[in-house]
Amino acid sequence: MNDERIILVVIPAQGGSRALGENVITALKKNGHDVTVFDINTEKAIFAKNTNDKNRILGMVNSSLLSKAESIKPDLLLVIALAPIFPDTLDCIRKSGIKTAHYFCEDLRAEEHWQPIIKAYDHFFIIQKEPWLTICREQNRLTYYLPNGAPVELMPATAAEKKYDLVFAGAPYENRIHFFEKLLASNLDFRIFGWGWNRVPLSEALRKRVVGGGEWLNYSDLFNIYSEARIVLNLHSTLSGNEIERTGDFVNPRSFVIPLAHTLQLSDRREALFEFFTEGMDIACFSSMEELTEKAEYYLAHPDSTELLVNESRNTVLKRHLLTHRMSDLINAVFQTKVDKTFNDLFLDVKKTFKEGKLISDEDMLIMLAEDVRTKSSSSENG
Repeated sequence: MNDERIILVVIPAQGGSRALGENVITALKKNGHDVTVFDINTEKAIFAKNTNDKNRILGMVNSSLLSKAESIKPDLLLVIALAPIFPDTLDCIRKSGIKTAHYFCEDLRAEEHWQPIIKAYDHFFIIQKEPWLTICREQNRLTYYLPNGAPVELMPATAAEKKYDLVFAGAPYENRIHFFEKLLASNLDFRIFGWGWNRVPLSEALRKRVVGGGEWLNYSDLFNIYSEARIVLNLHSTLSGNEIERTGDFVNPRSFVIPLAHTLQLSDRREALFEFFTEGMDIACFSSMEELTEKAEYYLAHPDSTELLVNESRNTVLKRHLLTHRMSDLINAVFQTKVDKTFNDLFLDVKKTFKEGKLISDEDMLIMLAEDVRTKSSSSENG
């Protein structure tokens, strides 16, 4: 448990980042922090009553944030990706002695919103490792790797009744459309949920597999869908148009949400995934249409094998990959919190941090230098 902090969290008006921001708020509260929410959507609606000028509205929203920060004097201002906070606003807040951090929980390659703002924050958190850590640290040396995690709200005690064999829930990126058009040739009975599928060109056969009107699904909606499926297909979006991208350098939030639904996750095989899961033990993967079909048919026909993998996957997420874990890491990084440990334990922690490509603090550097001195002294005495 972190020391309790007063935290002002800014969430964007819409999209996946907003949903994650709402879950971040719950995780911070669960960790014992005093959290105040600054909702861009609510603030915009208030000022839009007086003007239609979007720039003026954003200006008033930023002024409102300054007022809120001055009023509650938080220990930390945490802004979630895509919230339109101006660098000048952040500069004023930092000058008042408030720490600032940004969680860019989006693909850095796909979104460019981070570039004009990264220097304005004290701390910047991203969901990708190299080369992005190096690129970002050239502009803000206090950039850290902080992957997605599962919302703590989504932890029912028992599994739901299963209605579907295989489902996918997500947006209709080009690679996904191509993939599912091909999957029609299999004997798998699959269903597709998610925003936008009613707005893109699809074959008539694939359109029949789409459930609902293509509406936006919040985390609760998604979780209910996952819970009612025997297998949830996790196919990451790609910018290249390739159906599967093995070199993908991040994993999406559903990678951690699906296991909490007491459901088997069948994911496209990508390098970043195996930092969190072990294939065959707590996750099933595929690299081709043929492999997907073969594994889906196997697990549907072998419920005992499926249950073992599902239980192990859920345990993995509960132990290590909740948003409460991620927010503890964020607070520790911002405030350099450390528990009492032996010097050797501290050194091993620093060594692990260095190997993982995370930024090491001045305190960590001193620990490394002290260990170097200790090692040389020991060698001299023994020599």
